[in-house]
Amino acid sequence: MTTSTETRGSDSDPAAQVTDDGTAAVPRAAVPSVREQTDPPGTTADVVAVARAWHELVAELDGDERAVERFATIWLQLLPRRLAACRRALVSGEDDAARVRLLTLHSSAVMLGLDRLAEVTWRCQSALDQPTDADDDRSARCQGREVIAEAQSAAGLVRAALGHARWSKR
Repeated sequence: MTTSTETRGSDSDPAAQVTDDGTAAVPRAAVPSVREQTDPPGTTADVVAVARAWHELVAELDGDERAVERFATIWLQLLPRRLAACRRALVSGEDDAARVRLLTLHSSAVMLGLDRLAEVTWRCQSALDQPTDADDDRSARCQGREVIAEAQSAAGLVRAALGHARWSKR
């Protein structure tokens, strides 16, 4: 089955590539591998991205900082179940269920400014559409391992942000 891709927005924006079924088509080269990134998780750039995203959420919620804190807290509580469900779907070959789980992880990662997790989830989703040998580093199962590892780093960032009021302008 082939799907056509149309561009919405900038050609340089990988998120602007949308297939005819409404899913994002992210070119593999557009999303660097976590292994290729030089900065370790939890760097200043990661903290700045989280703070910026949280400020944007507060602005969208008319200054309701507590709502953002609740969202982040609930995200942390649900993360283990979401990762387990994603892993089960990937291992059992339930691609549609895996896509739903990965989209959920991706969406919340974007909202919370967890850029690395967002990138890894997109790469794993893309791998579902490009079947490979299960042991190949590009396979969805291998990418799923990266999702789990990156989610743990992301959880640490969220915990740190919740533990410090630095993200807030209070």
